[in-house]
Amino acid sequence: MRFSQLISSHNRGVFAPLWLLGHACILLAGAAIFCLTRRTPRYSEYSMRELFCLTNGRSNELAGSLSGLLHQPYDLQGVDGVLGHLESAQLVTIAADIDANGYHVFETMLNSTKCDELARVANDSTAVLVPTPVGGPKAAKYDRENLLATRYDISQSAMFEHPICQELVADRSFLAVAQTYLGCQPVSDLAALWWTAPHGKAPDSDAAQLFHFDMDRMRFLKFFVYLSDVGPENGPHCFIQGSHKRKPRGLSRDGRISDEEIHQYYADARFVNVYGKRGTIFAADTRGFHKGVVPTSGDRLIFQIEYANSLFGARYDTIPTGEWSAPARADFRRFKRTFERFVS
Repeated sequence: MRFSQLISSHNRGVFAPLWLLGHACILLAGAAIFCLTRRTPRYSEYSMRELFCLTNGRSNELAGSLSGLLHQPYDLQGVDGVLGHLESAQLVTIAADIDANGYHVFETMLNSTKCDELARVANDSTAVLVPTPVGGPKAAKYDRENLLATRYDISQSAMFEHPICQELVADRSFLAVAQTYLGCQPVSDLAALWWTAPHGKAPDSDAAQLFHFDMDRMRFLKFFVYLSDVGPENGPHCFIQGSHKRKPRGLSRDGRISDEEIHQYYADARFVNVYGKRGTIFAADTRGFHKGVVPTSGDRLIFQIEYANSLFGARYDTIPTGEWSAPARADFRRFKRTFERFVS
């Protein structure tokens, strides 16, 4: 047995302190490299994920506190956006709800015009098929009469050709909620748009239909917008309430986890399926256990924006903004750190 196998996540035993120290050193070295190059070494990204499990989330909380000291929040006295007008007291209440439960469903909904615009982007764009069909194409437009895969992912490059996606990624109300929750100037690091279809009856791991937690960044918050009505049969987002903080020791590991094992540790009351009409918006700290329920009929179209405390972690492509609207580019100049992934 190789040494790396001996002290793996399943065989650490007495080596746990050494394993912890080793990953901490690798993480710190990677952080130094990131500061110089704005690129995260793969081995440091792996150590970030391992430390999250080894410390039961405490390493990420420490990093979040440091981000708050290094990148003090913007002075936002009141903001307007798709979430409505939000004053400081409302932002604090929303952040407290996410902190306590791991998610928050907003009363305000995305209006039908914007939903229509996003749906047109999803219908007109060629999507990456997940999982890739054996012997079939890797990409195709969504056709509910001829389903080829469980999930159809629209690329970010295709999304950001459209003004609606540019507008939403620069939305001030999303930024303000993320800043209040993360406690620092947030970084816009990911946007996604995808269809989930009733293609097969078994949960698909590649399509995120088994329980898991996300760990592409140290601290982050995701905003989801349903662009179709989502009921029990349409594949709702399922979240384990409160699991974004501490996890049972038996589940403190990376990877997919079956429903049966999750149910051994969490009572049924902790399983929250987010249902909603078209336009429903909710935020989630997906360090908590979550999955997409397998749809049995219809389909689900969803839009997502993520903010993090830093771009340290998984590598995403930069997004050119040369053809973007003047207001969006003005926001990029004002909130320079937030939009550091976007280049003129």
